[in-house]
Amino acid sequence: MAALADGRANAGVMDHAIKPIANRWAIWGPARTARVAPGDAYGVIAALAQVDPGCVLVVDAGGEKNAACLGADISLALQVRGAAGVVVDGGVRDVPDLLELDFPVFARSVWPGVLVDGDGGTAGEPITCGGVPVAPGDYIAGDADGVIVIPAGEVADAVASAEKVLALEAGWQAKLRAGADPLEVWGLRSDGDRARPD
Repeated sequence: MAALADGRANAGVMDHAIKPIANRWAIWGPARTARVAPGDAYGVIAALAQVDPGCVLVVDAGGEKNAACLGADISLALQVRGAAGVVVDGGVRDVPDLLELDFPVFARSVWPGVLVDGDGGTAGEPITCGGVPVAPGDYIAGDADGVIVIPAGEVADAVASAEKVLALEAGWQAKLRAGADPLEVWGLRSDGDRARPD
């Protein structure tokens, strides 16, 4: 994620609180969207109809930390439908079961409370998640560092920019492994442009 963030000058980076339940999980795929009242599992269930293989369901649950809107059962349904993962700007629960499923769930919080009824929410419309606009078809990338939203028309440029960042960092790392002076590697001994290490 860091290379994508650097390549896009941090554009599309969600709030730092939205992280995977398990650090080993990563996601990549086109967004399907839902907006629900905090804790409204039924709104998330309604969004299942739009889920297709490889997509990432992105749920705007208002950022409420003390209301879980999905757990193991909905995650299983998403997994069976072939979703690549789910991102929730709100709470989730059933962590032991989620870890056993090994289905990537990213969320703002974990909260064990009983799910509540809402108004059914909406699906397939532009939302905001983690402070970032998300439209259906935008690409979602996530790992232990966090989540990034890439507008659908900018995916190729984002990937190319990230590859350039990775190549630059590989060069720095090769020099560092060879014993080069870090100040020289990042241009801190000159008056010219300074490289910025991560």
